Amino acid sequence: MKYILITFLLILLCRQVDAQYQALKIGDKVPDFEFQIKNYKAPTARMSDFKGKLVFFDFWSTYCSSCIAGFPKMEKLQQEFGDKIIVILVNMRETQEEVNNRLKARKSTAPELSRMPSIIDEQAFAQLFPHRYAGNYVWIGPDGKLRLNSYIPYNIHPKKIREVLAGKEITFLAPGEQYGLTERAPSLLNIVNDSNPNNLDIYSLLCPVNLDYYPMGGQKLNQRDTILNTVRNTFINGGVAELYNYALQGNLNDDWKSNVYGPNPNVYHNINRFRFLVKDTSKYDNRLISKDKRTDEYVTRSLYCYEQVLPQTVTTEQALGYMKEDLDRYFGIRYGSKVTIEEREIPCYYLKKTNNAAKLSEDEIKKKLRDLKYKEFTNTWSYNSLMSSYFRAIGDYPYIFLDADTPIKFSALVPRDDEWKKESNLEDFQQVLELNNLKLVKGTKKINMIVVRD
Repeated sequence: MKYILITFLLILLCRQVDAQYQALKIGDKVPDFEFQIKNYKAPTARMSDFKGKLVFFDFWSTYCSSCIAGFPKMEKLQQEFGDKIIVILVNMRETQEEVNNRLKARKSTAPELSRMPSIIDEQAFAQLFPHRYAGNYVWIGPDGKLRLNSYIPYNIHPKKIREVLAGKEITFLAPGEQYGLTERAPSLLNIVNDSNPNNLDIYSLLCPVNLDYYPMGGQKLNQRDTILNTVRNTFINGGVAELYNYALQGNLNDDWKSNVYGPNPNVYHNINRFRFLVKDTSKYDNRLISKDKRTDEYVTRSLYCYEQVLPQTVTTEQALGYMKEDLDRYFGIRYGSKVTIEEREIPCYYLKKTNNAAKLSEDEIKKKLRDLKYKEFTNTWSYNSLMSSYFRAIGDYPYIFLDADTPIKFSALVPRDDEWKKESNLEDFQQVLELNNLKLVKGTKKINMIVVRD
């Protein structure tokens, strides 16, 4: 997921708005004020109009593509819960004219904006619910009190909505501090114990998630202590797969360096290298389950913290070996798991360079793409982006490897992502690739993978 960082202070300076309201804290009563609203039974509304409902403000901007992509989910939640909730789209960063012009320039229709209640450029919302990111969610409970102000999407699911409507006291994932941003991040031992009473200088430690920190991970590696002559590696809130991938990276990197796409294109810690032969994959990484099933509970139960402190005389290979032993011991006891590296034969595609004698110019490629009925084009310099533009649209996620003679650096002119539809076929994509001197060839590959069993 991609968020656009815009500070609340900058918004106020740019808009030159006098602060009429104080920022609310969780549990505060929201003041009853009037604001303009579109796609509602009246052109204006007051907070008191929604008494007894769960009010769901979805803060967005035209610069946040993931915000717009999430509108259908918001509309689906509204349909599911009917008049028990009201979902309102809020853009406090742009005027209506800016929204119209920018969506038009991006050729984005965002049809939900014409159907769902929408608030544009009402700065009272910036003052009451300050936040750093577009893609922020605010919940006002049926009692009119602030329940949530967070950009973490894992809080947003039907189970949590039902709990709020039932009046339950519940918790949400808080943004927390981002671990590892400071040059000298605190050790995990100090985080857990608030001190190091035994003055331990050599140790390893593994424990469940720590929600004082941003729940989706952080790390600080190769922290050297010149007095104790030690080196420290710390991982905060990482999935089992992320930890094992780091511990086993030296065994796999050469095998996988030609991989440009795979079944999990959005997971940054190379989860494509894993084969999970387990009863419940969500215990190992919540991103292994479909987005519509992910909840804050899955997140917290699949994250762990790990730290090792070793003498600087220990080699990197030894340190990774010790880490693998620690992980095996812990998860062997907790889940009965066993992790090995095994050669597997997997179905895949090879991306090959064609032998076309003449390289077409950009204008020639555009003309041929128009002849193929494509209208909008984009340049790409990433094989992953090139594959993603087609395969994600049709809902397929195959392994794709570069053939030995395919250049690492390249550029391609291709149809824009929204030109591909679910019913698009591979022959269409192959025609586009051929214009850029590329082709996909189906095959298999024997490759070392991390196999997890329990």
